[in-house]
Amino acid sequence: SDYAWCELVHGEASSGQGSLAKGDGMSAQAMEALALANEVRYARAKLKKRIAADPHVIFEVLDDPPECVRSAGVEEILRALPRFGPSRVKFLLLGAQVSSFMSMGGLTVRQRALLANCLREVIA
Repeated sequence: SDYAWCELVHGEASSGQGSLAKGDGMSAQAMEALALANEVRYARAKLKKRIAADPHVIFEVLDDPPECVRSAGVEEILRALPRFGPSRVKFLLLGAQVSSFMSMGGLTVRQRALLANCLREVIA
């Protein structure tokens, strides 16, 4: 039916026999991976909302990036800051000598410190 995707998202097979793990093509390992990915996305979204509400949270994130943002792009996390659009973020990254393609977990201690110093000049 047209609503089969909705039933699958809510854990019900289109035949009404229960969850996806019962044989609708997803293994238990795939289901675990999907659940973990959803947890990471949820935690990342929650952290980005915290950053938007209180820009000083970014310094905590830079000091010790939580697991949920280690695979996220630096640019994605910085865009959560109020008044930080693509241009301002790119300018900031250029000043900190950080590639926009870097992940938060891939930043060195020196790069995180440079980025924090550049942000301190902008965030009062």
